Amino acid sequence: MEKRLTIAELSEVLNISVQATNKKVKKRGLKTTKELINNRLTTIVLLTKNELNDLISSSIQIQPVKQEFEEVFKPVYNHIEQPVNNQLNKPAYEEILNRVLDFTENAHAELKDLYKQIAEKDSQVRLLEDSERRKENEYLRQIAELKTENSKLKKEIDQLKSPWWKRKGL
Repeated sequence: MEKRLTIAELSEVLNISVQATNKKVKKRGLKTTKELINNRLTTIVLLTKNELNDLISSSIQIQPVKQEFEEVFKPVYNHIEQPVNNQLNKPAYEEILNRVLDFTENAHAELKDLYKQIAEKDSQVRLLEDSERRKENEYLRQIAELKTENSKLKKEIDQLKSPWWKRKGL
């Protein structure tokens, strides 16, 4: 009969991390399925008794090496994991945090000022573009009027150049 264990449950049984358990499952090509448990898609490993025993025996072989590693590096880990709670250092941390906050506030204020300047310049550019468009439209309208006047005058000149008997309106 096959046992159904999640990756997390299998990692607890093997006493190794979830990532190591995932690697072992993939490396050995064990049967897996995905199921929805508590609204999460969870990987379920299907194991026979022999496969489970093999996994347990392989992880037991790793435990002594892991323990030796932890014993050798335990002082290093303790030094890294535990921050120094020295009362003398508290003001230094607070001072650093205050400096960071002041810098952030100043930078934020400068950015606001720059944004306002950009908005003002943008409105000035739009105003100039609008006035230039108006001038251009006025210029084009005047050109059109002059062209129509010019064409009327050309017609009158042509009429005056023609002999008096061919003139219209006489």
